Amino acid sequence: GSIGFLTKALYFGSGNRENPTETSANNRIYMVIDDIDDNDTTTTYTEQNLLNVTNDELDVDSGSSSSEKETILNKLHSAKGWFIKLGDINDSEEHSGEKILSTPILFNERAYFTSFTPTSTDPCNPHGISRVYSLKYCYGLAGINYNTSNDSGDTEKFDKTDRYRQL
Repeated sequence: GSIGFLTKALYFGSGNRENPTETSANNRIYMVIDDIDDNDTTTTYTEQNLLNVTNDELDVDSGSSSSEKETILNKLHSAKGWFIKLGDINDSEEHSGEKILSTPILFNERAYFTSFTPTSTDPCNPHGISRVYSLKYCYGLAGINYNTSNDSGDTEKFDKTDRYRQL
């Protein structure tokens, strides 16, 4: 289950492009390891095979203890990937109805996703918040220190608020 340099993986997000103002679904960002043999037509993976990394317990400044991080890492290494529930991100921003409407980009060991969170349900006059996510492709951790307001002097702090930036 562990992802390495030559591991094939799929990165994608969920969201209804035809209804971008919809807010009832709790959309997700996914990384799924593609280790099923090409001739195997019966094996499937579900979210039960993936680790939920929404709360970002592995990041340097997550508040998790060393033993908690070790336990999470062991679970992640035996999982077939990870996912983030966008609507369950618990920070000062509004994520209700947030969705991924485009293809992610992988570059320099990071997966970049753009998202849209509707602030209006009027399909003729849609408004919303756009974000870009930068995630370390193996673990879903913050890939860039987007939130510099929580840094201390020259010391960067990495937590779930660093995963994304509003555009």
